[in-house]
Amino acid sequence: MLNWENYLALLSLTKDDADLCEIIVDAVKACTGYVSAVCESEAQIKIARLTLSGADLRERVTDWDQRRHNAHEAAILSTKILNRVAEQKGVGPVFTGDPSKRLEVADFCLALTTRIFEERTL
Repeated sequence: MLNWENYLALLSLTKDDADLCEIIVDAVKACTGYVSAVCESEAQIKIARLTLSGADLRERVTDWDQRRHNAHEAAILSTKILNRVAEQKGVGPVFTGDPSKRLEVADFCLALTTRIFEERTL
């Protein structure tokens, strides 16, 4: 789902445009934020199941599920934005999946997060 070469090409082509750089960074934040939201919600829900019951448990699970859903919606929008900016710059898609398929977006977000982490320079 991730075309890393297109991502790097997009960064290279937008490096002198502060507005586009900010758009890309915000899109990346949304994608990596979704991965973070999944991890955090999984931990919070597991803890809630161990410590709460009844209405309190349902309320906590519902709250975390909504946060995760919102993060996923932001990630879906961000994949579209990344690809739109890439197209404007004459670069192929960064996200090669179908944005209407939530699992493909989720896989992309994880792949992007993992690759950024693996390629970190600091």
